[in-house]
Parts: sequence; structure tokens; C-alpha cells
Amino acid sequence: MANFLAILSGGGVTLLIVALFLSISNLAALYLSVRKQHLVRSALFVFTALGVMMFPVYGGGDTLLDQRAAILAVATIFGSVATAMMTALAMLIYRAYVGGSAMLAGLLGITLMLAVSVLLVKWWRHRHAAQPYAGRLILAAGIAAGLCSVVSLLLVGPGGKGLDLVQQEGWSIFLVQVVSTCLFGFMLKLHVEREHNLEELRQKNSALRDTLVQTIGALSAAMMHRDPAVASHEKRVAELAVAIGAEFGFDRDRLEALKLAAMVHDIGMMQLPAEILMRPRKLTEQEFALVKLHAQNGYEILRTVEFPWPLADIVHQHHENFDGSGYPLGLSGEAISLEARILRVADSMEAMLSHRPFRRAHALDHALASLEQGKGKAYDPQVADACLRVLRDNKFSFVPPVRSAA
Repeated sequence: MANFLAILSGGGVTLLIVALFLSISNLAALYLSVRKQHLVRSALFVFTALGVMMFPVYGGGDTLLDQRAAILAVATIFGSVATAMMTALAMLIYRAYVGGSAMLAGLLGITLMLAVSVLLVKWWRHRHAAQPYAGRLILAAGIAAGLCSVVSLLLVGPGGKGLDLVQQEGWSIFLVQVVSTCLFGFMLKLHVEREHNLEELRQKNSALRDTLVQTIGALSAAMMHRDPAVASHEKRVAELAVAIGAEFGFDRDRLEALKLAAMVHDIGMMQLPAEILMRPRKLTEQEFALVKLHAQNGYEILRTVEFPWPLADIVHQHHENFDGSGYPLGLSGEAISLEARILRVADSMEAMLSHRPFRRAHALDHALASLEQGKGKAYDPQVADACLRVLRDNKFSFVPPVRSAA
């Protein structure tokens, strides 16, 4: 037992290597695909195996005592057969490079451990497929690593030298392999289970997002049946709003929120009488007062649903003017969310460029001039400029094509 603590003290370096292993694995999980993560993990097992072999304890003559068997066992459990073979090959090459009279015993020990580890893991997963990283497997692999290390000591010769080494260091090297396998194995088990739980959470969040997107789609479809003109208006507003948002450098998630808000920004219109929406003339003051309620009505409809985006607030504010003259809250400037300011511009531009029951569509030049005149008043100047760039640089066009007014 004399070298038990000495070998584990070499594990101080091993623990640093393991900590580096886990840190790099975490970074890989954030930035790399699953396939590349597996490649990184395989490379890390090779690096860890070589690391522990570079800091051995000498058990007598040139016999090297280290935690190689433990690392190989863990690589087989948490990697693959290919990972285990790569790790073992790196060990064999390094041990042959170091040389010495105990080299053959070392090479045979590594080969034996590879075979035992692969057979043990395959047998376990055939019997317990639902528990690929069970604690009992890690413990069994640690015991196997310890026994293989003891057997490799027996192979050190000549003249009964191996038996003497087993008597002197057998229990030490056995316990070191068991303890090291369990420590490293259970650390990786926690790491893998955490990754698995995070992936499950991501899948559930993705499913929830899909459900919410479908909810928006259902609301939009309901509006299509109620008033096809309003629904097609919202679709075109959404397309232009996304183009403006992209001009601001919005990420994918924020663009999705903007698109969904635009798709239902007039959801409150569903509470208005159809004859007001379809009337082929300008609205009276009383009728327009009813129409102005749609922003508040839309907010009341959407705020009851817990979306991961502030859709209700965007819809609530989409008729607020930059100078504070809008409705329903009379907000101004930065108090209006950027998404709502974008929606304000996109909504107005689509209205000017589309036919209405009481007028034909305006020409593009007329709409752009109106947008210029409204900067700082109805429209945020930066949003208006972004919209002008989008339309003038042909980054966006309405479908069907806009026709000039007669």
C-alpha cells in the first residue's frame, strides 16, 4: 500500500487534466455540432491518457504505475469502441516510446484492458440498454481496470519479479484504478446527464415555441375567415417588418417575434362590425373611434397567453407615434418598443401601397415621400431610414406588384 497515496498524488495533475477535459467539453457543447462534440471528446480522452502516463510513479526499476487503465475504462464507457481503440493506440505508442524492460508488460496490459473494457461495456449495454452510464457499470469497469493492472504487473519479469511487484504494489495499483475510474467516471456521468437534461429542456422549449407559433397561425387563419383583406394586409406588413428588422441586425429569435406580432397586429379588428371594415368610403369620426380600439382589444386578447416574446405589448403600441400623438397610450420616442416602431412604419407603408375599398393604391414614390415627411412625427427617423433603404435598394417588394394610382 506504500505507493497508493503516491500514485493518487500524481492524480493531482490528473485532476487538472480532467478539469480541462470537462471545461473543453462544455465549450464544445455550446458551439459545435453533436458529431464534432464526439470528435472533441475522443481527442480529449487521448490527451488525458497521455497526460496521466507522463506523470507516473516508478514501482520498481522502470515499472510505471499510473491511472492509464482507469482512463481507458472511462473512455470505453463514455466514448465508443473507436474512441477506446484510439486511446489505447496512443497509450501503446507512448509506452513503446518510453521503452524499458517492463515495456512488453505495459503493452500487454494496455491491450488486455482494451479488450476487457470493450467486452464489459458491450455486455452491459446488451443487458441494460436503458442505463448506458449506470454507476454499477462504472464500478465494474474500475474493478476490471484494477485487475488488468495487477495482471500486467505479473507479466513483468524475469525471475518472479512480477510476483514481487504484485505483493508490494498490487493492492495499491488495484485501488488506484478503482478509485480513479469511479472519480472520473462519476464526474463524467454527471456531466453527460446534465447535457441530456439540457437537451430535453431545449426540445420541450422548442415544442412549446412551435405550439405558440401554431397558436398565432390559428389566430391569423381566424382573421382570414373573418376578413381576408385584413389577414393579407397583416401578412404583407409582417414581410416588410422582418426586412426592416434585418436592416437593424435583429437575430433570428427577435425577427421571429417581430413577424409573429405583425401577423396578428390587427387581431383586435375581429371585434369590429364587418360593415365598418368593408365600407367603401372614409370612416366617420364615430366609426374611426371604434377602429382605434383595436390596438387595446388586441392587447387584451394576446396578454392572456404567455408567449416567450412581448407580442401583446408590441401589438398594443403599434399605432403610437414617435412624437407622442398616437394611440392608445400616447407614448413617444424610446418609450415605444423598437418592434412597435418598426410595425408602425411597415403598417403605414403597406396601407399606402395597397388598395382600399375607398381608394386605389398610391404609387411607390408617393409613399416614400410621405414616409420622409413623417420622420420625427409619426415615425422613428431611424426606422423610416431603414425602411427607405429596404425599398429603394430593392431588398423588398410587395406581392402582388404595386400599381400606381390612376
